[in-house]
Order: sequence, then C-alpha cells, then structure tokens
Amino acid sequence: MVPVYNTSMGSPGADEWLPTSLATAPGRDPTAVGTRPEGETRRALERLHEAQRIGLIGDWAFGLAHATISWSPQVYEIMGRDPADGPPQTYEEMASIYEPDSARTWRRHVNRAVETGQPQSYDLVLERPDGERVHVSATAVARTDEHGNVVALTGTIQDVTARDRAERLLLESELRLGFALDAAQIGDWDMDLRTNVARRSLRHDQCFGYLEPVREWGHDTFLAHVAAVDRGRVNAAYQQAMSGMGDYDVEFRVTWPDGSVHWLWSKGRFFFDDSGRPYRVAGIQVDVTERRREVEAANRLAAIVESSEDAIISQDRSGAVTSWNPGAERLFGHPAAQMLGRDLDHLVTPGATDDERNHFDLATRGEAVAPFEAQRRRGDGTVLDVMLTLSALRDVDGHVVGVSTIVRDIGNRKRLESSLRHQALHDALTGLPNRALLDDRTSHALTAAHARGSTVAVLFLDLDRFKVLNDADGHAAGDAVLVEVAHRLRAAARPEDTVARFGGDEFVVLCETGGLVTAHHVAERLHESLSHPFHSEGPVRFLAASIGIAMAHSDSTATDLLRDADAAMYRAKDLGRGRTAVFDADIRARASARLQATTALRRALSEGELRLHYQPIVDLADERLLGFEALVRWQHPEQGLLGPGAFIADAEETGLIVPLGEWVLRTALEQSARWGATGTASAPPHMSVNLSARQLDEPDLARVIAAALEASAFPASALTLEVTESVVMRDVLRNVEHLRAVRETGVDLSIDDFGTGYSSLVYLKRLPVTTLKIDREFVDGLGQHPHDSAIVAAVIAMASALELRVVAEGVETPRQLAELRRLGCDAAQGFLFSRPVPAEQAERWVQAGRAPTPSDALDGSAARQG
Repeated sequence: MVPVYNTSMGSPGADEWLPTSLATAPGRDPTAVGTRPEGETRRALERLHEAQRIGLIGDWAFGLAHATISWSPQVYEIMGRDPADGPPQTYEEMASIYEPDSARTWRRHVNRAVETGQPQSYDLVLERPDGERVHVSATAVARTDEHGNVVALTGTIQDVTARDRAERLLLESELRLGFALDAAQIGDWDMDLRTNVARRSLRHDQCFGYLEPVREWGHDTFLAHVAAVDRGRVNAAYQQAMSGMGDYDVEFRVTWPDGSVHWLWSKGRFFFDDSGRPYRVAGIQVDVTERRREVEAANRLAAIVESSEDAIISQDRSGAVTSWNPGAERLFGHPAAQMLGRDLDHLVTPGATDDERNHFDLATRGEAVAPFEAQRRRGDGTVLDVMLTLSALRDVDGHVVGVSTIVRDIGNRKRLESSLRHQALHDALTGLPNRALLDDRTSHALTAAHARGSTVAVLFLDLDRFKVLNDADGHAAGDAVLVEVAHRLRAAARPEDTVARFGGDEFVVLCETGGLVTAHHVAERLHESLSHPFHSEGPVRFLAASIGIAMAHSDSTATDLLRDADAAMYRAKDLGRGRTAVFDADIRARASARLQATTALRRALSEGELRLHYQPIVDLADERLLGFEALVRWQHPEQGLLGPGAFIADAEETGLIVPLGEWVLRTALEQSARWGATGTASAPPHMSVNLSARQLDEPDLARVIAAALEASAFPASALTLEVTESVVMRDVLRNVEHLRAVRETGVDLSIDDFGTGYSSLVYLKRLPVTTLKIDREFVDGLGQHPHDSAIVAAVIAMASALELRVVAEGVETPRQLAELRRLGCDAAQGFLFSRPVPAEQAERWVQAGRAPTPSDALDGSAARQG
C-alpha cells in the first residue's frame, strides 16, 4: 500500500494519507478523499507507517499535471531532510539529491516509466545533508487515466545501505577466500544434492588436469575420474559422510588427460535439512602429489636413518643435538633421551686436533667438509675409530640452521688395514719381517749410521741341507722346522736387532749397532741356538747354518749389504757348512766371477753359443747303433769349447737350467728328425736327453715335452729322458707323480747314475722307468775288482726281474766291455766307442747304419768329456 498525497499546499499531515489501492480504484478520482470511516483510515495509515519505518521503506508520488511531489515520512528520514522543509519543488531539485551517476540513472528510469508505462527498479546513491552516503533501492510505477494516459508516478524508496555494506563485505570476504584458496592451490566445490549440480572453482578442475573449466560436473563425473583402484574406497567414504557419520575426508589417485597420475585430497561436509536429509555438500580439493612424494621421501629417509648401522646425528648451530638415531645409540652407547639438547664434546678424545674441531664451524658456515677419520669415545670409555661426514642443514630459504653428521665405525677396516700392512711387511709362516720391511729398515739404519759415524752389519743365514730334510719329511714338517728356527733366531739376537726371513730357508739379521766383533758374537749365538735338536714334527732333526757377514761402508746401500752378505754366506758353505764368513775382497771377486758367468751364460743362450755333441749308445748283443745321448757344450767366444762342468752348476743355481734344458731337448729332437727326414736313416735315431732337478720341478714339464715332440714331428717312443737317481730320491713321492705325467707323453724314462742315490727298491718298483743306467763309478772297476762286478751283476739281475733295460756308461776298456757282455748288460756307451762328437761327425755312423767300434774310437788318452 503506497500513500499518495498532494504537496502543492505544503507539507501533508498524517491524516492526508490515502492508501494507493483506494486512490487508484476503478471509477475513483486519484485525488479524492477516501470514503472509509475516518477512524479506520487513520488506524490503517498508522500500521502502514510503522511497517515502513521498520523496513526503512518510504513511498512517493509525482503528479505530472501540476509537477507536484509527495513523500511519506519515511522518505524524509531516508533522505535526512526535515519534513518541515517539504519535498523538492521541481524535477531538477529532485535530481540534485543524488550523486551525479545516480541522478542520471533516476532520470533515465523515470522517463522510461512515463514513456513506456512499464514499472522500473533501480539503485541510487545520495548524500545526506550531514554528509552520510546512503544507498537506496527505488521503484517507479506509472498511473494512467481512463484513456490510458500516464498522469502520475508512484513508487517506493528503501534504504539498503546496510544491505549493500553487508553484501560488499561478503563479496570482499569471498574474494579474500578465493585468493587465499588459489594461493594455497586449493580448489573448492559446492554441490546441490537435489539437482546434482556442482559449483567449482577453476582450481578444482585444475586438480583433475583441466586447464579450462569443465562444463558439467556431478558426483558421477567425479567418481569416473578417480582411479579404479581407489574408487570403491572413495565412494564408501562419501556414502559414510552422507549418512551423517562425520566429514568426508579421503586421498585418492586420478589420471590426468596427459596420462600422469596425481594424488588428490578431498575434504567435504554434508548439510542436512530439518528432516535429516542431506541437501548440500561442500568442500575443498587439493593436489597432494608433491606432498606425498615429499612425505614418502621423508619416510624413506627416516627409515634409512632409523635402520642405518651408521650413527646419524643432527645438531643446531650451537652444537646441541636435535636428533640421535638408533645407530648412534648402538655406536656410542648413549640413548637418544640422554643426548638430545646436549653437545658432543664429551665424545671427543683428548687427542683431537684443532682442525678436527674446526670442521663443525666450517659446516655451520655452509662450507664443504671432506670426510675425515677421527677417534670418538663410547659411553663405556672405549675409543672408536670412526669416519665422520659433516654437511650443512638448510631451511627452505637456504640458510644454514644446523649440521648433520654421519659417523661410521671403521674399526674393522682399520684392523684389516693394519693386518694387511703387517702381512705386506711380514712373513706369513714365521711372522718375521719380510724382505720389503728388511730393505726399509736397512736403508734407515744406513742413514742413521752415516749421521752418527758408526756402521751397520748384516748377517745372511742359510740352513745347511734343509732341502734334503724338506724333501724327505714333506713341506709340513719343513714349515714346522722353519717356525722353530725363527723362534730361536729371535731369542738369540739382541732386542735391538731385526731378524727377517729372506725367503725359503734363508734368514737375515740386521745389527744396527756395534761393529764386526759384535756381529761375530751375534753369529755365534745364532749357531748355538740352532745346535740343539729340533722336535717339531716327526723324528728328531739336527740342523746347522752357514752365515755370511757384511759390514756397511760409507757408500753402501741396502742392496749392496744384502748382496755382499749373501756372497759371504756361500763362501761359508764352501768352507764346509756350519761356518761363518765375513765378506772381503776375495769373496767379492768370487761373487763377481759368478755374476759374470751367469751373465755370459744368458748371452750364450740368446746368441746361439751353445752346441750339442752326441755320444753313441751301442747294443752289446750285436753292436748295433741304438741311438745317441745329447750332451751340451758351450762355444765360449774367449775360452773356447767348454764342457758342462764349467757352467751347469751356475745354470742350476740361477734357474737358467730350465730354458737351457728346453733348448737341448728341442735341438736334439730336431737334429734326429732331420737325419730321418733326409734319408740318412730309415727312421730318426733314438735320442737320450738329460732332465735337471729344476726342470723336474716345473709344473708344465709334460706340456713342454709334448710341445717339443709335436714341433719336430719326432716319435715319442724314440726319446728317452734321463733323470739322476739322486734327483728322483730328493722327493720321491712327488717325483713319481711328475714322472708319470711325463711318461704319459709316450717317451721312455731312464734312471741315470744308478747306484749312487740309495734308491729304495720299493720306490724303484713304483717309478715309471724303462731303463737303468749304471754309473761309471761301478763300471771303472769291472774286470779288476770283484765287488764292482758283483754290484753290476746285482743291478742287471734286478733290472731283468723288473723288466728294465740296462745301459752302462763310461766304458773305456775292452776288459770292461767283455765283463759287461758276460754279465748280460744290454747296452753301453763310453770313450771305448766314441767320445761325444758334433752332429756332422755323428751323421757318418747314422749313414753307415752301424755303431762305432772300439777301433773307431779316438785316442783313449784324451781328456774325458760327458
């Protein structure tokens, strides 16, 4: 109900108001006074005014005919004007009440209402006389006469300042919330369950991998985006929350359009009507992929830290412990509760260096700290060898906030390193210093002696005939004796002396103080310590040693001293073993000569100075040529042709006998094969070649023999390898195995110098030999000494029983030949038939197809060679 009143007479009284419904009723004059009883009309107006006052609503009227304006009391209140002043008197005065933009809006809507007759609604802003700005919402309705002409406008005006302020605050709040959610990368959603239509922010859709808003979205759309593995769990959580059992809170996986998998966290709340039915659900959506990765990484790191055998410790910049893992508890023996908040000074050993203490300060400055070794103290007081790795702990801005330390127990490694150092410098069997440590100590001793003007002595000790003991009783027994020897030598030497094992059965004592007299006294004590019987393993044994002493000079080196002491030791052996010799000029000359001989022999091997001579072997039954024994000679460029006695011993000692023996084997086989291939003989003549002790020790001897046979195309059955009886008996069990391997190549084996090596018949039966060769010592007396004939007869009889052939060597007289034939010897060789001759001369017998006869032999007075 809108009151209309006339303002042409001034301000209206309360009794002038007439309800608009009455004023505009059909057939009534809009300006006529109501016909209701006056009391009833007044009460109706009072109620209307009260309602308008409460609602901050006033009504107005504008008569077009006379340009009259009427306001209700509430309009005066809204406008801040005094009713006594009356309303504006003109159209322009009315427009001036509003701010310029609002004035234009007012004119536009009023004109439109007059022109179209259509109701208008619009918002205006005005400034009251007291300066307060007021927001109003207004309406304008056209009133027409019976002809349809607009004759007046009526309307309402409502103070909406408070509402607009509230809406503005709400909008600002929503904008702030939206900004906060967007900044936090949180998407929000609100779904009407009655329509299944959801309002979402763009961030919400971006959580599902969409750059632009998705047109339609509901619960079913949402579930379709959830990974199948999580869909059931997510829907169950949704249904549970919708039934009123708390908020909806769940994490799940979604696959983005680009194929990448992301984790989302969704939290929502259902709203229920008075009947308890849910009508709305709203919540947030957050992409927590990175957070989960960080959490998983943190969990993995925490698991590593918790399970690590190393101690992992965190400290703040002041050094106070902020974390202490189980590894630290085990390593240091302190529980975490006892260490948190404390520094680590009580773990540092007193010997810590300043550099070590500065490492923490370097880390707090963000500087790189290389891992370093140190010692730390456990709770029980024991000291640990540890490796420490320090690194700076930084916050998200990169500022150093503390230090992380990884402490690794390296005690086992340090002990292993110590053990390896000890092994590298000590003999594994005896525990004595080895050659490397001896060389180092000798060099230091020489430097110190030179500084103080004194001298140094080296005693080189070699056990006499230890090889015989070792071969007879086995290596285990030999090792036990060496351990006992080391113990005795340590006890006999002075405390300041170094006792070292040089190798095999050789020992060295370094005397850093005292002169030659002191060295002699030490040598005597060493001899005395070895004079007592050894009871290590097996039978009681007695040993002696040869000792060489060398004294240092001003220009001596460790190598010089050891070389000279070694040479003196060999001089002691030459004097009869169990002796001591001091290095002097004579020994130096002998050692130099031996070195020169060895060098010359190496040259002879490399430059082809060696020759082979061949001595025929004759069948005593029919005097046929059975073959040859190949014997080596050295065509020395200065000394002429040398027999084996001039160089074989040196070759054995230096190991050159091995390549020399291989050369002899290859050359002899090639020569015999050449005789067979050129038609000189119907088949290659049988060839006998000597094997040395060193060759027999070679593990690949059988392979070398097989290779030589194959290279020369020589039949294995035409080769006999000769090994002396003493060499075989040196280690008979091992040599039986070696000889069997050689025999498997197809060659024959002969025991040379038989009768001189004290063979056991038990072992002889087991040896894979085909021939026995009687030593010349027994052949010399044949026909003169009955004992020699008896021995040779016994050997021949034994060989016959064992089905072995017998060859006599060193046959020089017809009497010896006749006796051998009488005793039934199979074959012979010696100067009676021929001395060893070059291949060209031996070839004549091969061409003739017969053996040389005694009449063919050279003058028997010639010097023996063989």
